[in-house]
Amino acid sequence: ANVAFGEDAIITTEDSKVKAALICTNEELVIARDTMHLVLENQE
Repeated sequence: ANVAFGEDAIITTEDSKVKAALICTNEELVIARDTMHLVLENQE
């Protein structure tokens, strides 16, 4: 696949039986947000 770094894209060909997608994420940000949510939720 000819995909620019950091961009979401379909990475299979037109004649593929299934469609595969490349979805960029910032895992550290997701973990930090989930952690903050859990901490705030348990402060009650």
